[in-house]
Amino acid sequence: MEDSSETKETAKVDGDGVASRSQALKDFHRIFPDGIEGIPISVLENLVAVEGFRPDMYMDSLRTKKYPKGRGTYGFGSLATPEELKQWPNAAPSGVSSEYGSMIPEERIRERTSRDARRFYDKALGDLESIPKSPLAEGGGDLSDALFSVNYQLGEGWNKKHPTTWGHLAGGRWKEAAEEAQRSKWFGQTPNRVRNFQKAILTHGGLGDEEIAEFISSQPKPGEPWSTKEMYFGGPVSRSRYI
Repeated sequence: MEDSSETKETAKVDGDGVASRSQALKDFHRIFPDGIEGIPISVLENLVAVEGFRPDMYMDSLRTKKYPKGRGTYGFGSLATPEELKQWPNAAPSGVSSEYGSMIPEERIRERTSRDARRFYDKALGDLESIPKSPLAEGGGDLSDALFSVNYQLGEGWNKKHPTTWGHLAGGRWKEAAEEAQRSKWFGQTPNRVRNFQKAILTHGGLGDEEIAEFISSQPKPGEPWSTKEMYFGGPVSRSRYI
């Protein structure tokens, strides 16, 4: 990924062409030297490590019938609004370096990221209030970090599009919630993010590291069927998170 300063230093990229975790974190601390008010810095760093960073407009790697080439994206995973796509129309294909996309002003990246992060963090805290704490979890567990990432990726309506997963979470059925999260197109598109969510759910439910590792290893891998049923039980990825 490239640094968004005028020097545009080239860094290693992967996936959508976003920077490595270490480079993305450096970019975040440069753009947000004081963090984002109201959100713990550790929570923000975890999000940035997952989302990565690109200073230009690019097409994400999630293909759908409606968006066969992906969605216009920039910064720390912000989906471009129709107005932003008109203003910065050159979007690099997924996986192509930032030299090919319209460069986004850092002030716009700062404004969008701040606004979106506060919005989705507030939603995550609201979600957490509806989820019971397991008496088995040390300190009661805390899903806020994982819920923040899920809301940021899937949008505020994620629990309406994945009602069965949400129902199990709200009912304190931790293993069932973790399994159902995997029975979705979401898992087929971004399996590592679903795995992280599963681990957070099970940790919140009081399972230890060995139990969680055993549970994860017993689950089908992306593309594998669940017995005789294909894994399309939850909803598709929404990503309709622009205002």
